[in-house]
Amino acid sequence: MPRVPMSIRRSRLTPFLLLLALSCGTERPAVEEDSAVEMAAADRSSIRELIRTQTGAINRSDVEAVLACLHPSVVYMPCGEPRAEGRDAAGEALSALFSRYEVNVSYQSQEIEVLGERAIERGQFVRRTSGREDGTTTAVNGSILRVLSKEADGSWLVLREIWAVHPSRE
Repeated sequence: MPRVPMSIRRSRLTPFLLLLALSCGTERPAVEEDSAVEMAAADRSSIRELIRTQTGAINRSDVEAVLACLHPSVVYMPCGEPRAEGRDAAGEALSALFSRYEVNVSYQSQEIEVLGERAIERGQFVRRTSGREDGTTTAVNGSILRVLSKEADGSWLVLREIWAVHPSRE
């Protein structure tokens, strides 16, 4: 068999070795991917729990418990009501609402997207109110969009909350 010069053998191996080296460097280890997936799932679970806590507090007319779910610089934007900026303003708005009405909200989260230290949550709600003085009841359906902030301790708080009431179909 004829002898192949070393320079030719190297040149034939060079593309293969270069391709092998590049392909090895482009994949992230499965452990990192698994860890990121687990972290996102844990964040979504924490956000769902926060929303359950907030919904329960609303249904009990517990202003302090609702405020504990809100970021200090929250912007609360209920449909048909003035915007409340900051926890204090949100507390005043909730106190006024709860003094006039007994509120019952049922809520269904439809999407949670975690984006690092922020998350977006979208869902549907049914809100029933009963006037404390006259007993007049109303029910509305709507959509809600929340922007959440991940705090230094890993907990989540509502940073922005926007409510939209759907028109009735009567």
